[in-house]
Amino acid sequence: TVTVINDSAAEPGEFVLFTLSDGDGYRQGVPNQHALTILANDGIIELLQVTLENGAAQTTNQTVQLLAVCSESPSDLLLSESPDFTGASWQSYADPVAFALSDGYGVKTVYVKARLALDGGGWSETGVGSATIERVACTLQDALDTDIAVTSGPDAAWFGQQTVAHDGSDAAQSGPLPAYSYAESVMTTTVQGPVKLSFWWRVEAYYNSYLSLNVDGTPVSWLYGTTDWTYLTYRIPEGEHTLTWRFYQYYYQTGANCGWVDQLTVQPDWPSATFLTDAQTVEESAGTLLIPLELDRAETTPVVVPFTLGGTATPGTDYTCEPSGSVTFAPGQTWTNLLVTLTDDTLPERGETILLTLNPESGALAGAIPAHTVHILYNDGAPAILALSQQNGATWATNRLVTLSVICDGTPTEIRISEDPLFNGADWQPFSATPSFLLSEGAGNKTIWAEVRMP
Repeated sequence: TVTVINDSAAEPGEFVLFTLSDGDGYRQGVPNQHALTILANDGIIELLQVTLENGAAQTTNQTVQLLAVCSESPSDLLLSESPDFTGASWQSYADPVAFALSDGYGVKTVYVKARLALDGGGWSETGVGSATIERVACTLQDALDTDIAVTSGPDAAWFGQQTVAHDGSDAAQSGPLPAYSYAESVMTTTVQGPVKLSFWWRVEAYYNSYLSLNVDGTPVSWLYGTTDWTYLTYRIPEGEHTLTWRFYQYYYQTGANCGWVDQLTVQPDWPSATFLTDAQTVEESAGTLLIPLELDRAETTPVVVPFTLGGTATPGTDYTCEPSGSVTFAPGQTWTNLLVTLTDDTLPERGETILLTLNPESGALAGAIPAHTVHILYNDGAPAILALSQQNGATWATNRLVTLSVICDGTPTEIRISEDPLFNGADWQPFSATPSFLLSEGAGNKTIWAEVRMP
């Protein structure tokens, strides 16, 4: 039994450490120590911790929300990126408190002090605490397109970047490593199985260097040397498991000398349905198209996968699709087809598209290729633009009024031109193979869109 004496003396925080001693006739268990911490009291305040509000180590924001945890609520806070608080002023305490980081990306250290107004006048002031925050263009979670917590570092930490990405937006990249060394860059997360792990990854390095996925420390998949974007799905068994992406440098460096991971998903362990290709181009006279679908494993019960129809072609007029609305994989079946039948009429029509998109619900997931586009070519004499450029072939101009060169298949009678791909406000005019167009004001890159038609 421990009795803490509550007196009126102002005291800083203290602690008592209880440790079991060795003796005869018994063995020490674990833990064999217990620490009792007594907070500062009676007018003494201590700063215990400074963190970002969400507990993360990275942020994309310049103005961040900080938590300053004290032994009791302070009156004011002093914050600065300067350890001597040059130019900083005390401000009223808030939980959290906003702080504007200095310009630029990188690691920032924010220093904090707190103070408490005393009843008899004056202040009780804490020592200096700090938080280390990395401001990045995108966080690891943003780069991986995931909500799960992912960590890396402190050495050669993975980071989010927007230069190389599978989705065209951002991806996680392994950290820089010293040349002529055996070194590694590791990224880690924890998941609760059973789940299905899916992601895209890529590596560019010396042929003996590699990027691996490890589950509980055991490598389960690798990419060696230089390998382009590859889709991986891996089933994680029941229980808690640690996942690690490890870029290992085998002494020498080649190319970018790193690995990338993008579009990480952790989903229920359901079968995944996918198209085999993402697009095809056909004539209107192609008739019935067999569009194959694949399930990544056989099930003992039917798997129903809903899908939607989109694109510029009109269902029922330009084509029909069987089955309608959803496709079913029978027990034991791992492949099937959607049947799309094109309507071959005599109407001159511009190119159209049919977009089929898997929209699975409970019991199934969308795989690596969740959508398939059928491109139907111009047909029955409909005109098509084959090339559009400046008449002189240049890619620049000093005048707003430019002369274009339009090469068409067919015999269009009208053309309209715009810097808006939807052609808002653009009027149809008699077709010319060398039309004039007035560019919008201001220097810089301009994109010109053209469309032709015939009766």
